[in-house]
Amino acid sequence: HNKYFFSGRLEAVRQDPAGGNRTQEYAEPNEEGPHEADVVPLVKIADPVHGAPAFNINPMLLEGIRMGDRFWELAKLTTFGEVVDAIFYEVKYVTPWVPGTHGKRSSGMQSAVRGVSNAGTPGIAYTMLLKLFLLRLTRDQVRSLLRHPDSPYIRAIGFLYLRLRLYDFQEVR
Repeated sequence: HNKYFFSGRLEAVRQDPAGGNRTQEYAEPNEEGPHEADVVPLVKIADPVHGAPAFNINPMLLEGIRMGDRFWELAKLTTFGEVVDAIFYEVKYVTPWVPGTHGKRSSGMQSAVRGVSNAGTPGIAYTMLLKLFLLRLTRDQVRSLLRHPDSPYIRAIGFLYLRLRLYDFQEVR
C-alpha cells in the first residue's frame, strides 16, 4: 500500500484506528432514543497491531478496511439511521472482500517488493459492519437490523454483527 504510506494514511491509521468514527451519542435516561445502558455487551479482542478493538475481524481485512477511503468518509455518519440508509443504498453483496479481488496471485518481477498484494479489496458490507461496531449498538438497534423489511443485506449485516461480536445470543432477546 505505497499510496497509503506516501499519503499519510498509514500514520493516520496508527494514530486513530477508528478513522474518525466515534461511538453514537446516547439519550439521557428519561429521554427517548438509544440509551447506553442498553448497549449489547460485546467481546473484547484487541488488534495486535494498534491495540484497538479488532471485533473478531480477520487482521488483513481489518487493516484493509481501516486504510480505505470509504471507512474514513463514514466518520461523517454519526447516527444509526444514517448508517442503515448508507447500507441500504451501497451494499449489494455481503462478503468480506469485493468478489474477484481476493486471493489472486500476483505475477511479474518482484511483485511483492513493488507492493502488489493478493489481499484484495475489502467489501463495503464489512466496512459498514466495522462502522456499526464503533457506534456500539443497543439491543433495539440490533433487533431493527435483524427485522429490517426493506433489505436482506441490512438483515445479513445484523446477523454478522451478532456472529462476530456477541457473547450470548440471549442478550438481544
